[in-house]
Amino acid sequence: MRPGRFGRMEKAKPTPDPKGTGPLGGKRLPCDEPMTGAQALYLGLLCEQAGEPEKPTAGLTKAEAAQRIDALRARVLPGVSHGAT
Repeated sequence: MRPGRFGRMEKAKPTPDPKGTGPLGGKRLPCDEPMTGAQALYLGLLCEQAGEPEKPTAGLTKAEAAQRIDALRARVLPGVSHGAT
């Protein structure tokens, strides 16, 4: 859910799947989109701080990247509240 034009919460609309092979018949949910450049940079920084070799992240979705960021944050910044990315 996200705020709409008039402050009401609206469901996120699926974006077209260019390959048309997804389980939603050619539609992708926003969380299934490729991760953002900011997420990729932050993952690299967190991997470095955690002393972990950076794993290839090119195929991660936004949701997968957010989960990985949260897990790394918990290791690198213990005791800090971790929310959505």
